[in-house]
Amino acid sequence: MEVFVTERGTRLYYKVFYDLGGWNYFTSESTPRGYYLTIRRSPTVMSAFSDLSSKDGAIKYRLFETKRASKKQEELAKSMAEETVRNIVAVYNERGYNI
Repeated sequence: MEVFVTERGTRLYYKVFYDLGGWNYFTSESTPRGYYLTIRRSPTVMSAFSDLSSKDGAIKYRLFETKRASKKQEELAKSMAEETVRNIVAVYNERGYNI
């Protein structure tokens, strides 16, 4: 798990992973196969019903869809991760959450 420190000093923990996709019984929707990014406020505690505005919140973000996992696509996803985290933090700050 990688660490991203915001301008306000908040530590965010993020991880890039490949998901096989399929039916998600929790949301009752189909999840596409591809590379995803999870961002957490805490490295150990995560609440399924709260976003980054909460102290134990987390979000899952799809970077891109793909048919299968490969080393090249994994490197591409990892290179996109930090910039995506920076953009998500900017959106939260624009909405007044001050992460």
